[in-house]
Amino acid sequence: MSADGGKGRWQELAKNPRIWLGLAIAVLAIAFILQNRDSVQVDLLTFQFSAPQWVTLLVVFLAGLATGLLWSRRKR
Repeated sequence: MSADGGKGRWQELAKNPRIWLGLAIAVLAIAFILQNRDSVQVDLLTFQFSAPQWVTLLVVFLAGLATGLLWSRRKR
């Protein structure tokens, strides 16, 4: 261990904006999940099911993210 007891590393991490952005996103994600726990009815083609609202929104977000990634790779 270093002479400063490892404080230098923590100070470097505290100055990193990516760390703060990641923490902010994590806090927002937790708040989002806690506020969207109600069950919703989902109708997709001939399928019908119920799921927590946050799960439904997460699936749609991930589908959009995957579509965007695939679309950007296609353009290269």
